[in-house]
Amino acid sequence: MNELPVPLVHANLDLRDFPYMPLDVVRLRDSDLAAAATAEEFRAAVLLWCASWHQIPAGSLPDEDIVLSRLAGFGRAVNEWREHKTGALKNWIKCLDGRLYHPTVSSKANEAWEAKQKQRERTAAARAARLSQQPSSVQTGPSGNVPADVTTTVTENVTSSKGREGNRRESTSSTIEDNDKLSGPKRVRTRHKYSDEFERFWQAYPTDANMGKLEAWQEWIRLAPEDQTAAIASCPKFRAYCASRKDYRPVHASRYLAKRRFDGHAAVGTGSDARAFVKVGTAQWDAWDAWYRRNKKLAAPVNREGTGYWFATEWPNSESATTQGFVK
Repeated sequence: MNELPVPLVHANLDLRDFPYMPLDVVRLRDSDLAAAATAEEFRAAVLLWCASWHQIPAGSLPDEDIVLSRLAGFGRAVNEWREHKTGALKNWIKCLDGRLYHPTVSSKANEAWEAKQKQRERTAAARAARLSQQPSSVQTGPSGNVPADVTTTVTENVTSSKGREGNRRESTSSTIEDNDKLSGPKRVRTRHKYSDEFERFWQAYPTDANMGKLEAWQEWIRLAPEDQTAAIASCPKFRAYCASRKDYRPVHASRYLAKRRFDGHAAVGTGSDARAFVKVGTAQWDAWDAWYRRNKKLAAPVNREGTGYWFATEWPNSESATTQGFVK
């Protein structure tokens, strides 16, 4: 009867706080496992090495197929695990404690444990050295009382400390007063100035007390001049839209501008509020593009879809230019 060998590591070897396991790349590459094992056997073998690293003791595995199946990545498919068990457990040996040990993994575990103990010893030595360098406590005299010279020194230190504290408070108070003098008069907040075009938009838009005018202004100045004109022209239609829905609360003016909601409320009607949608590629579009290039030195505006734009009239003329906001 063959006797089982003693475990390859001591029973309490715990490396669960070691997230990394050393891997001998050349040794693994040239091993019989890499040369002869199937893909499933090789995968299961590596998973078992990793699992054993955080077992107690490290470098070992329980000799139970249900547990090994799970650790090897087969889950509850124990029969499938048994088909690959021989190749996956290559070089593992059973020891006296009934567990399986891998010589290479156990050797790496012992090396890691020794390094861990040496680190603990270095830490303890450094701590002891720091404690030995701290000043010793005050020695008492033969009668058990603190010597007079020590008492005098302590009294002087406390008295001088109080004096420094008083000087520090006076210095702090003086510094605060000096800073107040240097800072000068407090800055007074001034009222923000807005453009006439924005004031027209703000007056036409259905605002309420919760809308911030400055917030809307910050979005306004991001718009091109023609978009600002379109936003102003859209207000009557959007106001009518809001009035027709009693439970509808107008969107914040800043969002109305930032999300270009005015594109969906372009004014369509008669008189000075009349606007016409002109498609790109038409004769009317070419006429408007030529008008913009001649008078504004830029191409005609276009919506985000690139299909056209809302102009004051179908064809550009002096009246439409005034409505569009380019002729004062």
